[in-house]
Amino acid sequence: EINRLEAALFDQRKTAVERFERKKRDAEASVATHSKVRQQYQSDLREAEQDSRRIQMEQHLESFLIRRAKLKGITTERIFLALESFGIETANDVDALKTTKVPNIGPVLRDRLLDWKNTVASKFVLKQALPESERNRIASRYAPVFLPLIASVEAAIRDIEGYAAS
Repeated sequence: EINRLEAALFDQRKTAVERFERKKRDAEASVATHSKVRQQYQSDLREAEQDSRRIQMEQHLESFLIRRAKLKGITTERIFLALESFGIETANDVDALKTTKVPNIGPVLRDRLLDWKNTVASKFVLKQALPESERNRIASRYAPVFLPLIASVEAAIRDIEGYAAS
């Protein structure tokens, strides 16, 4: 009877150890995937922070409309319509004049616009933090990946704790 009970206990222990090891491997795979995704997320966040200056500069320049600039020689509706027809409406768009010929915009007006854009850009003050909109955009891209991974790791921990208790 003792031998039979010992054999049954040994079989139970062997089965429990196998389940535990299988669950442990699954959990380790989930943790490895989570680590890899987290590294990608951190990399994207660092890249976005490096691009933060460019992003903030673009937002700053977008807030300055050519129509409100009051530049010498750029006052008629005809000139505004010519610029707008080429998508040049803000200080951020002015660089397009370097490669695009716009009717009624000669080298003098082009240079005035480029100088105006450079003046606007020189007044730019960099904020320390990454814009919240960019941080949220990156986080929303990774949330659908992180949530299932976290849930699977939490489930594996509960299962392993259950095996340990039994």
